[in-house]
Amino acid sequence: MNRNRILIHGEIKWLSMPVDYAAGSKQKIKDIKLSGDVKKHLRHHLNILRTNYGRCRGFQTCFPGLEFVMSKDYRFLFDLDFEILQYFLSYLEIKTPVYLASEWHIAGKKEDTLIVNIVDSVKANHILLGLGKSNEYINEENIQRSGVKILSQKFSHPVYSQFAKPFIKNLSAIDLLMHVPREKACYLIKNCGGYKKFKRTLY
Repeated sequence: MNRNRILIHGEIKWLSMPVDYAAGSKQKIKDIKLSGDVKKHLRHHLNILRTNYGRCRGFQTCFPGLEFVMSKDYRFLFDLDFEILQYFLSYLEIKTPVYLASEWHIAGKKEDTLIVNIVDSVKANHILLGLGKSNEYINEENIQRSGVKILSQKFSHPVYSQFAKPFIKNLSAIDLLMHVPREKACYLIKNCGGYKKFKRTLY
């Protein structure tokens, strides 16, 4: 939520934002506050991106919009994350609507009824799971009994021209967007996966 990986001099480094969060607390993601001098931290991150990706082919197209987003005032981590997400979706020409369940006052247990209620609220009949922990905690039987079909992500990591040799994967999307022109980034993102019938994966 508050950190991600980029390349600095060809090595993996973390970009992190300090937050007020107690380990083990049940604080909701939307309520986690940023701490310290937020604008100073964001300026520092922008300088790191400018220094390390400034000569990359996608920099001149991608960076100005990202700089605009990261130059705003933020109090909560979610607001920063969501603004960056919205910018990336726009940059990549992804027009899928994004809804916030918290604004719809949807309740339920995250392992089943919350998912079912969200799907019902948008008049859908499928739920697409990512590659993370949701695969472990969902109650597959209860969800499918409600009539909701479960799909899981089928992901093939895109490989692109990167200044690191050999290629380093599983970095922030920023790495891709900075390294390649916008048209190429859109193509890679839209052709790097699909979906398949859900099969529980244990990590």
